[in-house]
Amino acid sequence: MDQDYRDLQDLERVTFHIQDMTDVLSDVIWEDDVPYAIPLQDSEPLADAITATGELVSTETDGDVQGRKDRYDAAKAAVEACMAATARRPAEEGTVPASESVLLSLHRILRAVRPRD
Repeated sequence: MDQDYRDLQDLERVTFHIQDMTDVLSDVIWEDDVPYAIPLQDSEPLADAITATGELVSTETDGDVQGRKDRYDAAKAAVEACMAATARRPAEEGTVPASESVLLSLHRILRAVRPRD
């Protein structure tokens, strides 16, 4: 019962951060009056990080422990690679990069679903 409750809390955290990313990306795509954007050079590493994290989240929590750990490691590496890429990018004046918001959500998702020993 305790494990089920912890799993439910983790699911709540993950869905909160997915909704946050959805809101940020929706604003960037569909709204004209937002003071933030995703710089073009962030698109590919951000897509890789989102995809790897999505593959991790979409897997079963029971069963293939090593496969899940491998997907976690791949997602963590993709998020860290995107963080490094955005850190090297020069800041654009007048806009706030939305990439950082998405990366923060991805990092928090990874923290919620990290393998427990």
